[in-house]
Amino acid sequence: MAVRRMVAAGAVPITWLAVQAEWQRDWAREATVAALGEILMQHAGGTGVHSPGNCNCSLARLEPAPDPT
Repeated sequence: MAVRRMVAAGAVPITWLAVQAEWQRDWAREATVAALGEILMQHAGGTGVHSPGNCNCSLARLEPAPDPT
């Protein structure tokens, strides 16, 4: 009921993934990248949101995609 009242008052609900993105802001904030990446790997792996090979972080790297040219 509380969420419905907030929506009625104009609040826009968001997911926890959106909240963590707001808190992290960008991957250049290196002090929190490894911990956040670990949380994403454990709890958001099926979303396609996080790929450790596509960010500049200290997580295990994936092999880069082959150059199509």
